[in-house]
Amino acid sequence: IEDLSPLGRAMAEHMAWTWWRAPHVSTLVEVDMRRVSDARRALNDRPGVVKPSYTAFVAWALAGALARNPGFNSSLLPGHRRLQHRRVNLGVAVARPGGGLVVPVLHGAEAWSLDQLAAALGERAERARAGKLVAADLQGGTFTLTNVGSNGNLASMPLINQPQVGILAMGAIKKRVVVVTDSSGQDAIAIRPMMYLTLTYDHRANDGAASGRFLRDLRKALEEW
Repeated sequence: IEDLSPLGRAMAEHMAWTWWRAPHVSTLVEVDMRRVSDARRALNDRPGVVKPSYTAFVAWALAGALARNPGFNSSLLPGHRRLQHRRVNLGVAVARPGGGLVVPVLHGAEAWSLDQLAAALGERAERARAGKLVAADLQGGTFTLTNVGSNGNLASMPLINQPQVGILAMGAIKKRVVVVTDSSGQDAIAIRPMMYLTLTYDHRANDGAASGRFLRDLRKALEEW
């Protein structure tokens, strides 16, 4: 028998409460990451600049999509009221070496460049793994991103971090054979780096139509990079 750590106990209580509190719905889409992969390869050739990870690319596109779809950058208040946040404070889940997750927050992420976001993300993740985050690093999140693909998982349906109304899981990027359509409307077989994105949202705050528009916006931002 092993007692949970204080962090583990807090996570257990919060996850049980959020599952009870919010009606969770998940929607999954497949994204062609070819243009992002090409852009990342080109950017990684620059000397003296932080090399953006795939998580940084998705986080940057996600921050923009949240700014354009503010219903997902909100919280629910008692009395069936919605608090719509002016800034996108994006939490990014980081696994600690000894177990457990922490979620440092990138405040005002919608106003950052890709390079700024990549640098901040790397710095927060490094301090998170070293146990050096302070309380201010973990507060004020309005939406959460988790990369379940770092261990090879294709998809996941994560729990919402209340009082947020949504969380996005990015899966592993795998090369697959797909059908593509050229500018003249002709279909062809191609090998592309594909990724699943899973949006889990609070159905009290947003419905299926809103989630479809939000994911369409995000997928377009990544596929037309």
